[in-house]
Amino acid sequence: KGSRNAEDAAAFKRMLKEVNRLYLGTTVLILLDLSYVSRFWTQFESWMSMQYATPDGLKPAVGTKNERHHIVCIQNAASQATLYTTALVDNWADQTPQQAHAFLSKPDVTVTNQSDKEAQLPKIKALDATVQGAFGELAQQLEDELTASKAAAAHADAELTPWETLNERRRARGTEVLSLGRVWRLRFFRPSGSAPARGLRLAPTRHIADL
Repeated sequence: KGSRNAEDAAAFKRMLKEVNRLYLGTTVLILLDLSYVSRFWTQFESWMSMQYATPDGLKPAVGTKNERHHIVCIQNAASQATLYTTALVDNWADQTPQQAHAFLSKPDVTVTNQSDKEAQLPKIKALDATVQGAFGELAQQLEDELTASKAAAAHADAELTPWETLNERRRARGTEVLSLGRVWRLRFFRPSGSAPARGLRLAPTRHIADL
């Protein structure tokens, strides 16, 4: 900690504000010792690892297909692993953000830097609204992309229709049908000193010659 320069300190502070989001979307390995249940960060992280995000806010993940936490008891907790594992899950699996906030705000939940606890507690209480807002933004983004995609498809159809019309005319005349890969304008040319040209030259354009 003491070796951070100003840039590192600013980056750490910025990441600290968002670190809780990691535990809502990743698989979490909990190394459970006897001090685990008295510390702020460990309990905060274990609670989030037992929730999952929905458009309606947080929901319990334990016992569902969204369960993603794994507990390994270590040191003195290893001798009664089942007891401590069950106690941790029972304590946190079904807690709402409001209940988690009330528990973690108690003075017997310790933290090395009190400022960390003070910064995170308001975010815990508002976590449902934060998750709902994130889903709302995502839905709007997808809707905007769908609208843009439909507009692009309509534009492509508008470009394609005259091209298909041109090819129908060419089929009727028994001439070569043009590729549909790109829109080109067909131009006739006459080589210098030769008879009327039969060759074709294609030039890229957005318009189709009326042939």
